[in-house]
Amino acid sequence: MCAVRAWSQGIAYLAWGALTASCGREHAGAGPDFELVATHADADAQPTARGRILATLTAHNGRLYAGYGDIDKNTGPIAVAAYDPALRAFVREWTSDTEAIYTFRVISGRLVAPAVDPRSAADYAVGPPWQDLRPIAADHVYDAASLGGRELWLAGSQGLDSVLWRVNEDGHGTEVLRVPPADTSGADFGRFYFVLTHLGRLYVHARDYHRGPKPASLVWDGERWADGPNLLPISEAQGWHPQAFAGRVVYLSRQTVLPEGSRLLVFDGTAVTLPLAERLRDIAVVGERLVALTVGGRILVSSNLAQWTDSMQAPAGARSIGALGRNLYVGTAAGKLYRSRRQLP
Repeated sequence: MCAVRAWSQGIAYLAWGALTASCGREHAGAGPDFELVATHADADAQPTARGRILATLTAHNGRLYAGYGDIDKNTGPIAVAAYDPALRAFVREWTSDTEAIYTFRVISGRLVAPAVDPRSAADYAVGPPWQDLRPIAADHVYDAASLGGRELWLAGSQGLDSVLWRVNEDGHGTEVLRVPPADTSGADFGRFYFVLTHLGRLYVHARDYHRGPKPASLVWDGERWADGPNLLPISEAQGWHPQAFAGRVVYLSRQTVLPEGSRLLVFDGTAVTLPLAERLRDIAVVGERLVALTVGGRILVSSNLAQWTDSMQAPAGARSIGALGRNLYVGTAAGKLYRSRRQLP
């Protein structure tokens, strides 16, 4: 049966019309490796092509959370919705006051959804149960991390500057770092696109929009800040969604919504390497494996970042990848979610 169901605050409704009319065509085009399982109704309803991209897939408590939105066209607010495999449908759990959610972070057993482009009430959402919080009044929040406990570090920008904040366990936010762009005339602006933790240290690396990455990162060792290694060694790099893997940290050079794709960056605590020549859409850590989705839709799997297995072919328009158990899921540029027909071994 090819019906598309969506949910609003736990109450089911059927989304027919154009969604069901296209369902058979999407399913037929899925290929031998994946099957269509759901359409994200809120992403599908976005008015722009970027807004309809499922930009991230994050597993939490047996559900798979998907982010979407368009920060350029300001198409929020954004539904926090998760795919429930038992229901074979997305369940809307919250609506956050942001123009986009491009990443989720699991911190202290809860999900944090940074407000990439806050409207008025959210620097980030946290849940479940969900709430929007606005402790720092950021212009953009791109990433969140923790060095332990419920304290948050939030990376983003305010005005023209790259800014890092810390939010304590009581919810009070404090500005920690502010790095202006090299060109202070107002013709350029900076961003912290990620915050990375490794072996008890926290790293950020500012990027100016026109001039590119700063020469070095900044690292917090628990007591003081110092210059760190170059975490953005290629001119295109922003740094995106760092994840721990095999004693190192893996991350992308660019956001998943950008059309050019990304390079895979690997940080070992001292230096950064680029182990894959292929351009990628997204990566996911699945147990002891790293799974990479290439721009061409190939799915590569590695346990050591040196040898890679060409595992599956994703459906057309694949932009993000995630997993529930050993099943891989792919989100597309058209708000569709596909599941692999076979599990990872």
